[in-house]
Amino acid sequence: MVKTVVPGSTSNLGSGFDVFGLALPLFLELEFQFSSQYEIVAEGEGADTLPLNTRNLIFRTFEFFCMKLGKKPVPLQVRIQNEIPLTRGLGSSAAAIVGSLIAANKLYRTELSLRDIFQLAAEYEGHPDNVSASLFGGFTISYQVGNAYETRSYKLHPDLRVFLLIPPTGLSTHEARGVLPETVRLDDAIFNLSRASLLALSLIRGDWGDIKEAMKDKLHQPYRQKLIPQLSDLLTHLNNLSAVLGASLSGAGPALVGFYKKTDEESLKADIQCLLNQKKLNYKLKFLRIEEKGATIIED
Repeated sequence: MVKTVVPGSTSNLGSGFDVFGLALPLFLELEFQFSSQYEIVAEGEGADTLPLNTRNLIFRTFEFFCMKLGKKPVPLQVRIQNEIPLTRGLGSSAAAIVGSLIAANKLYRTELSLRDIFQLAAEYEGHPDNVSASLFGGFTISYQVGNAYETRSYKLHPDLRVFLLIPPTGLSTHEARGVLPETVRLDDAIFNLSRASLLALSLIRGDWGDIKEAMKDKLHQPYRQKLIPQLSDLLTHLNNLSAVLGASLSGAGPALVGFYKKTDEESLKADIQCLLNQKKLNYKLKFLRIEEKGATIIED
């Protein structure tokens, strides 16, 4: 039996589209063992909606691994315990892919490095931001060199914390990416480049006053507004709260993510809950630390 524990993640953080990832202490636990037939037992978030057959992302990831490594697929028994809300922009699919790949690496004894697993995960997911955070933990900056993906993980300022606003309904990443243009204006690209550079430094150094401006974006959030009508209004109201250092869509959405200092948690919790009540929005509100540790594996 092999068990993997993988953190969820948020990504983009406004200006860092498809580049920035951040690991969160919402965990996907997976237990694998070879079996005579495919079987999944699921508990937690999404347990009543996940496909429990070979269409499940976990099994499809194993098939991808076998195809890339020239291995014969073997039926698996999988137990899932999941804390990551599905289709909310919190890295549930990335966590499943990472957990499945590191388990496959153990079960098939292929001895791939973490960098090799990252390549496979980014290739299968289609972009590296969430899988990098789930695999390595912390704040990740990812980029591509030719056909290869690279990433770096950094520790953020110790006083920094994250809040999430999680709506009751989800949004598929495919749909959220489908509204994005194939080309962008040069001034919009420069806008995001300048702010993403500032954001990375501000989060690491604790330059609190720069984060709000540095999370502004012109590459993806304006286009996703049509899919999330309340987005602009919510971000405006959140950013008007004094304890909010900055806020944005979490990944492709529709959840929102924001930063605050740990000393402001109690007052901010009351202010955001008041805002949600005023807007009559049934969002779940979570206050979290940043998860510095990436995916782990236990082998029995």
